[in-house]
Amino acid sequence: MSQPPQGAGYFRAPKKLESKDEVIARVCAFLAEELGKKRVDSRTPEQIEQAEDACWEARSLRRYESQLWQNNLRASFYPTFIPCGPMKPSRINDRDRDYIGRFGHVRND
Repeated sequence: MSQPPQGAGYFRAPKKLESKDEVIARVCAFLAEELGKKRVDSRTPEQIEQAEDACWEARSLRRYESQLWQNNLRASFYPTFIPCGPMKPSRINDRDRDYIGRFGHVRND
């Protein structure tokens, strides 16, 4: 990974999925453009290899960013920490309380 993540050290959000019609329109435009021209590659083998390496780095970074977002989303629903120490109970039941009765006796009704 030669380039650091964009922004202030944050990874990018996953790409938004396109609708079926948008994908079909984009593929049709690409095919119409590609079928009309003859492809000539004037790059050297070293340049081609560098471009392939850059493409694979970008892909792996994209995959890692997507996995990171999914893991963070999953972790936000299931916290792994367990609070310890004195805590207020989530609810108080009067049947569980001890009251001081007559003559200082503890009574539990």
